[in-house]
Amino acid sequence: MLNKFKAYVKLTRAEHGLLVIVGILIGIIISHGNINPLFFIPPFFVELGAFALNDYMDYESDKINKRDRPITKGDIKKEEALIVSIVCFFISLISAFSLNIGGIIVIITFIILSILYDIYLKKLPLIGNMFIAFSMAIPFIYAGIVVNSLNDTILYISLSAFFIGLGREIIKTIEDIKGDLKINARTLPIVIGIKSAKYIAYISFLLFIPFSILAYMSLGFSYISFIMLFVAYLTFIYALYLFEFKNNARASRKAMFITITLGLITYLLQSMGP
Repeated sequence: MLNKFKAYVKLTRAEHGLLVIVGILIGIIISHGNINPLFFIPPFFVELGAFALNDYMDYESDKINKRDRPITKGDIKKEEALIVSIVCFFISLISAFSLNIGGIIVIITFIILSILYDIYLKKLPLIGNMFIAFSMAIPFIYAGIVVNSLNDTILYISLSAFFIGLGREIIKTIEDIKGDLKINARTLPIVIGIKSAKYIAYISFLLFIPFSILAYMSLGFSYISFIMLFVAYLTFIYALYLFEFKNNARASRKAMFITITLGLITYLLQSMGP
């Protein structure tokens, strides 16, 4: 039973859903809104449903690229992943009607786009990458919308999340190129070459840095948050080192996930004040 539960957690990438919750919490605090637990349910289940559907749709390429995924390992049947995805999307949709009209529109839009991404958009050069990057930025914007308050800080954090997410996703397409060629996907490195795709990823990372600094400065200085941000940048540099000099895209993406996590913790500490 425990192994099955762990397989479902891995299938849905529940840790990403938790990061979405943290992002929304930061956005609400920055927007000076009231925290309502119902705000977190719809986007959390959108995230779970999208990842479950992703593994269902990527079964063939994952047999080459990611043999440790729950479906390819046989821990979960392919049909089970589809059922999990449908249930999660349904929970998200029903719970969304507790939100204001703006929140409902955001959730419905993202359910539709998540399905389109897994079925079609991910195979398109750059478009699929941009969708995932936008999905990393939207929790902050969503938070401002559901509490009817948006500001510059949310914009800076959203843009920094978008650009680090875009670069990270391009790295993923480079990592997955063998499996993507098998399924005739037209991802960025397949269409323009790995070297050119790397340049676009690095441009995105360069844009991430100033917006992340602007977000930090707009929230005010504290020694603890400064140390956290410094460590986050160190992991970011290490991630780039792994990608460029060790040719290890998977390890680089994992290190960058730590960067994102530390960045969120930094902004959360700042938004909560001294």
